[in-house]
Amino acid sequence: MKARLNHLIFNYFSILNNSTSVTDENIVEESDKGPVYNEKNFLEGYKAIKFSQKNNFDDRNQETAYKDFLEKMIPKTKILFDLVKKFIIKHQQGISYLKIIEYLEPFLIYPDDITFKQYENIVRFMDERILILKREFINSTTDIQRYLKATYGHLPKTNDSILFNLLGTGDSIFTMYGLTNQPICSTVVLNTMIGIDNMRLFSTVVTLKDIDLYQPVDIHAILDQVQKETDADITDQESKETQCKNLVLAKHYMDIDELREDDSTDVYFDKKYDTTRYDVGEEFREIRDGMDDAAYRDFIFTHLMKNVGLTDSQAITESDALTYGKRRVSEGDYAYIDDANGEFLYYRRTNDNRWVRDGELDGSAT
Repeated sequence: MKARLNHLIFNYFSILNNSTSVTDENIVEESDKGPVYNEKNFLEGYKAIKFSQKNNFDDRNQETAYKDFLEKMIPKTKILFDLVKKFIIKHQQGISYLKIIEYLEPFLIYPDDITFKQYENIVRFMDERILILKREFINSTTDIQRYLKATYGHLPKTNDSILFNLLGTGDSIFTMYGLTNQPICSTVVLNTMIGIDNMRLFSTVVTLKDIDLYQPVDIHAILDQVQKETDADITDQESKETQCKNLVLAKHYMDIDELREDDSTDVYFDKKYDTTRYDVGEEFREIRDGMDDAAYRDFIFTHLMKNVGLTDSQAITESDALTYGKRRVSEGDYAYIDDANGEFLYYRRTNDNRWVRDGELDGSAT
């Protein structure tokens, strides 16, 4: 309901003009009386509810005056539900809880606002509506049985069927529906056929005449095959994207000599490529002050495993970075340099702390 409000074009001047009749009703300050709502006049006509002051502004309790005014003007949820019942019954609703709530949503009442007592009241109303529906269904059983048991004898097979000629002979189909004379008005014909069998015989005749137009190809099989091929293509594409996403860029070197200086030693991420959230450590500043590096690292590792859901390897890397304030380059991380032609050359970190050229990525953007 609320999501469709933008589709409703409403202008006040379309209803509020010189010919509009508005009923005034006052709510007197510090009075226990408020507007009286009943099923007959609720949402009928236009009503202006005004605040009638009894005290001076300085003598008034500013914190409660406006709240009291709203509480007197706006009916309680229980009363409001009783008032909208007539609209629910008018539209033949009331057997669905959510449908009933939809009638309360224009008054900013949603499922989360319903108390248990109000829920019980709504359920009792639903039980009454369901009972009425069952009674109406039982009363219409005779008409339903007549519809279900309507027969026309043996319908011939399609290869030698006389039904092919029924629509062309004019009087034949009317006779089978009990119409002795062909009516002039088409509305009478349609009403008669719908009332007897909901036009089942007529639909059968049309179907037999158009049977040669039916599609012999199994459309569902073709759609299933296309779906499988599409899913396979999507899986391959996702696999390629996943491989690309696993490449972690850690360092940028100006030349090959600078890169080789970092072989066989611990290397740490450039600040612009370091994705570690060091602000997490601020939450545990007091704990950090009472621990050495090893104990604090184990504490952070356990926290990341239990509360963040990282894998063992991810938790080890992150806990090291949070403990020492910098992220160490690990096996499989990448670095790049600029060659003389302005292209990027990529190097991958090995398990023996060396940079090894990865020619497949050369020329790719960072």
